[in-house]
Amino acid sequence: MLTYTDYSELLGKDFAKHTALPIPSYTDYQVSERMLEDYIDIFRGINTRGNENFEMPYPHPFFDENGNPLLKDKPCIKYIMIGEARPEPNPPIWKNFTPLAGDEANTFFYNIQHVKNTAYLSAPQTVWGCPNFRPCPTDKIKTLLCLASKGVLLLDLFPFAVSYSTEFREHLRDCLVVEFFWDSATNPYSVVNRIKEIRSLLCKEVQLAFVAPPLISHYLAEGINLSGWPTFGCNHRQGLNTFNPEFDNIRGKFYSGIPLGSEIIGINGNYYPLPTAKNRTHCIQVPIYACCCYDGSGQRPHELFIRNAFGLPSNQNQI
Repeated sequence: MLTYTDYSELLGKDFAKHTALPIPSYTDYQVSERMLEDYIDIFRGINTRGNENFEMPYPHPFFDENGNPLLKDKPCIKYIMIGEARPEPNPPIWKNFTPLAGDEANTFFYNIQHVKNTAYLSAPQTVWGCPNFRPCPTDKIKTLLCLASKGVLLLDLFPFAVSYSTEFREHLRDCLVVEFFWDSATNPYSVVNRIKEIRSLLCKEVQLAFVAPPLISHYLAEGINLSGWPTFGCNHRQGLNTFNPEFDNIRGKFYSGIPLGSEIIGINGNYYPLPTAKNRTHCIQVPIYACCCYDGSGQRPHELFIRNAFGLPSNQNQI
């Protein structure tokens, strides 16, 4: 977890001077990062709460009152999805579930009280065949426990919950901030340093995929594929997506205008039939790089592209 000094320096250097939004709360960052650590505790097999100098909104959700893990068999981390950042918080809308209230206006992946569903949770849940997420904290706990049992981890690239507009993302790309948060040894929040911290929790083979919006995901994929950016001992699906029948019309960050009936050629003998686009005349848009998972809206990951990036079967029952 970043110290207040580290948080402030990273924020002032690369973020605050480029956005007119209020500086995001350090306490909110601490609480959210502790929620991520709660999830990582599933892989540790121990409850590491206890030394926080801030108040958490609920007890550790993945251990019982006696300190025993709710997941019997300790898993290892096998699939790492790289996102962008926590969403900006909305004013909460509380609903009285039992035994814990749920906030229906917010969507942080690791906050069990954030029960508004988005594709960042529902797409992985579909891919790995986890219980259908319904809007209450108890159900979200079950979904997160199931994802952990499959070895799934979501890591965000940036620690700041601010508005990431296209213009702002372009600044972060052009000023090499994205690369600084990817593999800089001097950045305590860089992905390389954070993966080092959990190295003992990784499976023998770990795979990376990118679920951030297109500009950030495409830039990272391009750096890895064309410039040899490191992946810290993790594997990723190399190269561009290919199709049956052949198709190569690239527009922006996508293949667009794909004929109906087309499918993505995966690995491990997998083929992924493409759904129809909203206009009903073509298939949905597909990311250029095979390790990218954002959908054509550019706002969320798509479960089909997650399967494609990780080389998983089209039927989750086969996983």
